[in-house]
Amino acid sequence: MKSEDAHFRLRLPIGLHKQLYQSAEKNDRSINAEIVARLRKSFDWEQYDLPTMSADIQSMQSEISELKSNIERLQAALYKLKSDI
Repeated sequence: MKSEDAHFRLRLPIGLHKQLYQSAEKNDRSINAEIVARLRKSFDWEQYDLPTMSADIQSMQSEISELKSNIERLQAALYKLKSDI
């Protein structure tokens, strides 16, 4: 980080500090860089409209269920055709 970046003190529960330390080591960065990366990532989620996405997923699940039913009917029809031949 540059010297013109904002500085402030932060108190963390010991357990959370330990998790950050372990994650920082795993990601080969400082605890500060780990915190910054995680904060940035949390703001990325704000671009998603989760209720709309949830409704879209439910709609897709319904469509998938309908497609599965259609496939099963087609398979049954093919099986019947094969047995009639």
